[in-house]
Amino acid sequence: MSSITYSEQEIVATARHLLQAAGDLRVWTFTGTLGAGKTTLIKAICERLNVEDQVSSPTYTIIQTYQSGNETIHHIDAYRIEQYEDAYEIGLDELLEGDTYCFIEWPEKIAPLLPEHYFSVHIEGEGNLRHLTYLKI
Repeated sequence: MSSITYSEQEIVATARHLLQAAGDLRVWTFTGTLGAGKTTLIKAICERLNVEDQVSSPTYTIIQTYQSGNETIHHIDAYRIEQYEDAYEIGLDELLEGDTYCFIEWPEKIAPLLPEHYFSVHIEGEGNLRHLTYLKI
């Protein structure tokens, strides 16, 4: 497990670092309390991946899909999923089996659907700083 402490001004560099650390893992999980900065970090990662669409929280839609050239990126917020079986109805299992980036907030809601290997990111906020730990699983 590795860790980083960063400020808002350092978020782009943090996103670049995480992309390098994740290597070829395409499914990423993001955990942390409400307001910890999960969506903000995902926005910075999408920026590094050259997403031209506006990145926003998919809290109510559950899934937002973005394009970066020929690459598709899925941003998933599982917070409102009551039971992981509900994720099958909206096709999350198929998204997670693909070769596109899937950035998942509140992954514990759909834990049985996660692939064997993924990139885990945990964020905690303290004032203007964020403490992040990450691990290849």
